[in-house]
Amino acid sequence: MAPVSSVDLAGRRVLVVEDQFVIALDMEQMLRALGAGAIDLVTTTPDALAAIAQAPPDLAILDVKLETETTVPIAEALQARAIPLIFVSGYGDLNAVPLSLRGTALLRKPVDRAALADILSQLLAA
Repeated sequence: MAPVSSVDLAGRRVLVVEDQFVIALDMEQMLRALGAGAIDLVTTTPDALAAIAQAPPDLAILDVKLETETTVPIAEALQARAIPLIFVSGYGDLNAVPLSLRGTALLRKPVDRAALADILSQLLAA
């Protein structure tokens, strides 16, 4: 794993799509500790798509499943704009997403800061 200090999100806008409030706040705290410049927390697909249109993020972290839907439309919108993304899942797999998105980075819940830093360093180095 990459040392947490090796990831610098200074000045980067991050979109977090998570429908569980406590998890969203925890993710925000981890991203702030890693230096994120702006963090947009949203809980629905329409809000996420609006956030992408209004102020495109530098990267995004998406819970695979929201209450009654997946975040596939959001991931496809990000992919179309070449914005890096990470899926987060309590299930640990990407069976709910189309094959075109199965190569996307995946973090298991509960997300730990060192694992987040590691995957971010890989994603941002690419």
